[in-house]
Amino acid sequence: MLIQNFFHIDLLYFIAIFIYLISGILLLMFLELSFKHGVMQCILMMSISLTSLFSLMLFSFIVT
Repeated sequence: MLIQNFFHIDLLYFIAIFIYLISGILLLMFLELSFKHGVMQCILMMSISLTSLFSLMLFSFIVT
């Protein structure tokens, strides 16, 4: 039971790090695009990444 629980928490951390990496890469890409196109896309992407981070935090609180 303890090993299964530890594996579940480890998997959750892996998913969290994966989502952080994806949101960071997307933020960098859209920051680069914002210099070419405009600020509105950058603000939109920042809000999307922040909402994904908040949903991830809520998910981790619900699971644990």
